[in-house]
Amino acid sequence: MSFDKCDICEEEAFMRCDKHNRCDKCGMTKEESIKNNISLVHREEGLICDNCFKKIVDERLKTFEGSTQYEDDIMCPYCGSKYGDCWEWKESGEYDCDDCKNKFEFCRNIETSYSTSKLDASSGGSE
Repeated sequence: MSFDKCDICEEEAFMRCDKHNRCDKCGMTKEESIKNNISLVHREEGLICDNCFKKIVDERLKTFEGSTQYEDDIMCPYCGSKYGDCWEWKESGEYDCDDCKNKFEFCRNIETSYSTSKLDASSGGSE
């Protein structure tokens, strides 16, 4: 995503030009969202208003059945929302999902592995 061009028509703008600065789901414009005190936010699904995002999360809550064990990122077990910055989180704890607001607990799983390599005779290895 470029921050100096509209991500739809590439007109010079900060993320979206005036013509395309609207909810990708319902079409609510930036002006309408300001007037109605509804946020219009760039999310994984695109530029989405709070009303449409609530519908997306409600649908995820009904249908999410994915695995949340031994994943690369922390994932909400209720809605499947992923947290890519989880390496910054502590080893374990509780968290309120930013999307669905449900509380879940998490635990970092640490795996250890080892590697070896041969030493040649000149560096002290045995023959």
